[in-house]
Amino acid sequence: MNFEKREFFAVAGVFLLLWLVFCIPLIVGGQVLSGGDLINQYIPYKQFFKDWVWKGVFPLWNPHIFSGRPFQADIQNGLFYPPNWLCLIMPLPIFFTIITILHLWFVSLGAYLLCTRWLRHKAARFLFAFIYSFNSFFTARLYSGVVLFILTAAWTPWILYYAEDWFERREKKTPAMLGLLMALQLLAGSPQVAFYTWLMMAVLFILQWLQKEKRAGLLTGYAAAGILMVGLTALQFMPMKEFIERSYERAHGAGWEYITDGSLQPRALATFLAPNFFGTQRREDIYWGNLGFWEYNGYIGIAPLFLAGLFLILRRQVGGGVDERVRQTRRRWNRLSLILLIAWATLATGKYSPIFKFFYLFFPGFNRFRVPGRMVIFYLTAICYLSSLSLDMIIQTLKNADGEASAIMRRGLRFSAIAAFCLFILCVLCLIAPLPFMKLLGIKAIVSPKILNALTGPVQEMMAASRRSILIFAASLILAWGAVAALLRRKAKPRDACWILALCAVDLFYFGMPLIEAVPWRMFYEKIYPDTQLSRFISDAAKQHQRIAWTDSLMDWMNDQNQPELYPNRGMMKGILDIRGYDPIYIGKYGEFFNAISRYHEPKSPGAFLRLIQIFNPHLLSALNVRYLLSYEKYEFPGWELKKSFTFGLQIYENQNPLGSAYLAESFPIGENEWHLIPTTLENPNFPIANRAMTQGGNPNLAENKKAAGQKESVKLLSYTPNRREYEVKVGGSDILVFSEAYYPGWRAAINGADALPHIANHALWGVFIPPGRHKVVCYFRPWSFVIGGIVSSLMLIGLILFFILEKWKKRNIITQP
Repeated sequence: MNFEKREFFAVAGVFLLLWLVFCIPLIVGGQVLSGGDLINQYIPYKQFFKDWVWKGVFPLWNPHIFSGRPFQADIQNGLFYPPNWLCLIMPLPIFFTIITILHLWFVSLGAYLLCTRWLRHKAARFLFAFIYSFNSFFTARLYSGVVLFILTAAWTPWILYYAEDWFERREKKTPAMLGLLMALQLLAGSPQVAFYTWLMMAVLFILQWLQKEKRAGLLTGYAAAGILMVGLTALQFMPMKEFIERSYERAHGAGWEYITDGSLQPRALATFLAPNFFGTQRREDIYWGNLGFWEYNGYIGIAPLFLAGLFLILRRQVGGGVDERVRQTRRRWNRLSLILLIAWATLATGKYSPIFKFFYLFFPGFNRFRVPGRMVIFYLTAICYLSSLSLDMIIQTLKNADGEASAIMRRGLRFSAIAAFCLFILCVLCLIAPLPFMKLLGIKAIVSPKILNALTGPVQEMMAASRRSILIFAASLILAWGAVAALLRRKAKPRDACWILALCAVDLFYFGMPLIEAVPWRMFYEKIYPDTQLSRFISDAAKQHQRIAWTDSLMDWMNDQNQPELYPNRGMMKGILDIRGYDPIYIGKYGEFFNAISRYHEPKSPGAFLRLIQIFNPHLLSALNVRYLLSYEKYEFPGWELKKSFTFGLQIYENQNPLGSAYLAESFPIGENEWHLIPTTLENPNFPIANRAMTQGGNPNLAENKKAAGQKESVKLLSYTPNRREYEVKVGGSDILVFSEAYYPGWRAAINGADALPHIANHALWGVFIPPGRHKVVCYFRPWSFVIGGIVSSLMLIGLILFFILEKWKKRNIITQP
């Protein structure tokens, strides 16, 4: 199929212009993206990374949340994703805004390139690329701030293109390009989106394999690409795998309730046609739909749905006149689209599906990723294909002046008109009396019958929002039918397809542009991370490398607006060290230790924040080096005093005896059969955690320390970086130096330059046995998974570079030969 570079560059310019127009609110208003995950995770993490890199330290460990957790091993941080390195030289809000827009543009180009495999006409290609990149999967995430999904999904069409390219042409460089693209996608930060891409590739491979005449070498190329991807990402994949295996909920696969949170509810399908039928999440007071609208919504516009439906009617009657290669590609993608639609319909519904439990139990990957509704990417990919192919068939029929095919299409249009008319009548009924439809879709579970029947206040606003959304759907449906009908009239020209493209553009712009969550750049830090009396007060603890703790009352909906600067993870911007945070992955042993503080025994997941409803053992806070406790509740603990109260009800309690970032204690070995009792022991406030450390092994030199009992002891912190701490320690009768840092493989220590074996202490912390006397102790974080992964990735990258150089050299020699 003819496709010129000139066409590609022209399309690149058009899509760049379209994305700039789409982002006019950002450009004209001098605004930057400010969605929730962006300001609560990505920017604080990148700021931490940026600050330390400029100090000459590549941070592998993050001491700021959950009393320490791996930083590089968290794939969401994307430390080895090349575009992310621009954050080192740009203000972070501007960096994330620019990189997000560029990736949205990039996905448009990839989608256009991919569809040249089966589409002949530029208008159809443009339709595919436009609705693929401007649909809700991408634009709705500008509201939530989950830009990692945009960065990762931007590579999907490029990967599918090279998968098809390998099937069509057995060029050696194609598996190398495919493996490189798959590696970049995984490094972008969302393994879930990468997993869904692999599933699509697996189905595509099977469909390609069914063509017996092209089987030779097919599997070899896919295998080579997979090996290359694993090798290039080993630097990230190996630490990530180790982290997940030691995490609180995902060590052996996450629990059913956790995984199925975010399942697509059948009633949510209404938003695929009328996206604001339940209101908009910007108006929380009148929104009655499912939370996480951006996760499951599949709005792609009404005209594409109409075209997709028309294709299903006409697919066997029209569409000839193409060569065998294109026909085979279309047949393959027809089947792929059908499989994707079935997979979405049966799996995205999660806990409402009769078969998702089977996949959860027996198929690797389905027990790792939550929110099944995200599989909406399957639905959107299929609809993009079907609608664009439908338009391509219509245009080809017009070009061929095929009267018989045109007549068939017009009959199909008349049939679709009946279906559209029925939908229109339904819309009219909903406009006249929306409440019965709202009750059918579950508003009674949100609003009490008394308020609902009164039809006053918020109910009126809910009904108005539903009416507006239905009215827009009805108008879009009429316009879509009219645009297609105009294209099928007897004197129509192929250029009339522009009306369909314009309708899609208006539809998706109207849907997506209001979802851009942004604030003025000049007010960004003042609004999101304000420097307040509260933040300045508790920052004093961070200067001494001490932590803060806070109870669940801070995150209660009645209070969370009082201290936005301390919303989980935002404290990192002020250098604050926290025993909690906001991330679904944290060290498993630490989660169990933390639960002992409040005796949290519920089977329900403690979530991405952990839970601290009540405090039953404040001594555990001392072991975590907590200086300040923030709460809206009153507490009276020995050794704690109320330090400050705020007019909005927040109390700050100061710990008079935090144990420090490292402290001396006496080891108390626990037999292997009793390890499971350690968390229960920690719940007891009478356990002397300040001077006793339960270990999973005894100190063979304990007798030496006992002889020095009574001598003065001290621990002095000399230097502190994320990966390394240095102490001057004077030891008497104590025999273990305990670090108030969550234990994780990779922490090592040296006493006076000699390696010391780390030991788990008190279930979740760690320490080293230390002899009496004065010592210099250095602890540093260097996990073997990072070292080995780095070696593997370096060798694979060198090999890939040499391969491309060799291929280019061979090609040049062939050209220069007489």
